Amino acid sequence: MIGYLSLLQDEPEISQELRAKYTGIALNKAQRLEELINQFFEITRFQLTHMELEWETIHFSRMLEQTAFEFQPILEEKHLQLQTEIAPDVKLTCDPDKLERVVDNLIRNAISYSYPNTAISLEMHTTEEYAVLTICNTGRTISPEKLDRIFEQFFRGDSSRATATGGAGLGLAIAKQITELHGGTIKADSRNEQIRFTVTLPLRQKNTYDFFQKKKQKAICISAGTSFADVIQSEAKGVLFMTSQRHRFFRFLFIPLLILAVLLGLVLFRQHAGLPTRFSTQSNTPWNLILVNNEHALPRRYSPELTTLSNGVQVDSRIYPDLQSMFDDMRTEGVYPVVGEGYRSEQQQQEMMQEKIDAYLAEGYSERKARKEAEKWVAKPNYSEHQLGLALDINADKSRCDNDTIYQWLSQNAYRYGFILRYPEGKEDITGIDYEPWHYRYVGKEAAQEIQSENVCLEEYLEKT
Repeated sequence: MIGYLSLLQDEPEISQELRAKYTGIALNKAQRLEELINQFFEITRFQLTHMELEWETIHFSRMLEQTAFEFQPILEEKHLQLQTEIAPDVKLTCDPDKLERVVDNLIRNAISYSYPNTAISLEMHTTEEYAVLTICNTGRTISPEKLDRIFEQFFRGDSSRATATGGAGLGLAIAKQITELHGGTIKADSRNEQIRFTVTLPLRQKNTYDFFQKKKQKAICISAGTSFADVIQSEAKGVLFMTSQRHRFFRFLFIPLLILAVLLGLVLFRQHAGLPTRFSTQSNTPWNLILVNNEHALPRRYSPELTTLSNGVQVDSRIYPDLQSMFDDMRTEGVYPVVGEGYRSEQQQQEMMQEKIDAYLAEGYSERKARKEAEKWVAKPNYSEHQLGLALDINADKSRCDNDTIYQWLSQNAYRYGFILRYPEGKEDITGIDYEPWHYRYVGKEAAQEIQSENVCLEEYLEKT
């Protein structure tokens, strides 16, 4: 990557064709580095810091069915099928999020190493004390020598795979560690072009679970590798410490330093290539273009000056003149809008989130799943545009108008007053929010005009500016 960037810098007379080619190559390499960084963070999170096991009894069968369903788009893209045979109504005491990671990593591994137009099988049955999960795919047979090392960190079974498509060899290592922390086992077998992973998990975590319930503590495991030399139980804190051989500490001390170096290199490349970085702040962003979404939080100590509308809803005072002008013009044309939602405080956003979680709990969802589903519909506190005072839910005065009329007028005219449809149809993958024809955001007339004419969402617009 450095070589291509040096060519771009040292050769000002380089042709546009070569410049585009070298920039593309360097960008691909940077994106690969970024992917590896994320994977390094994963292994560091699971091995250099303490791991907290948050015990919960879950509907294991339902979790497997849901996870399998979520892979359908990837399977279709790869021309693969996922066949399931899951024992019904199996309950399991575990850390749901971490166990879900095990299943996710194993399915992804099977997808990556499967022959095209073949089927992956996911089966789960139980014995008296254990749940047994098997994931099998058709692909190149793994030799016994490589099979013995397949759960080692950074080991990749197929060295012939291109680095652009292969992982860093961390997924199976993470799966092994999580499985063992649950008191289970994981093994791999390969013969006749069939690769099978078998995970055996105790249905009830009696000893560990009961101990930490009595202590009213979370089970905390500290490890620096998958092989442990000492296991020391701290009675005072209710913490399970797992320490490894001394030389492994120095091995893993290198990883965060490498991550920092690569992150710095990636930032410098993006700046050189004129690309936006994910690590920039919003300190210099105009107030009307502050980005708040599921990845960008509300700026610290942000506190808008508010104006209260006639129905009690509050908005940022700076948008009130344009909002009033827009509503006056709408009423002149026989369209009667109402601002249903405007500014929300952090406390109000938290209350909305909890109400949604409670609704899913009432439907029989687990606490973890209820929260996950709720976050699809309600933004987390400090990650909602409504806390800016710049976002409005605009609906119809039902006694004088209908919503379809409101939405149609706004879609055609709102930009002239500085407002944009914040979550347009077809942009869900970018915004992270489903289409909402009622949700408008003030960005100013100049930005709104460009967003409207170019048919982009706010994220796309800000990436270009």
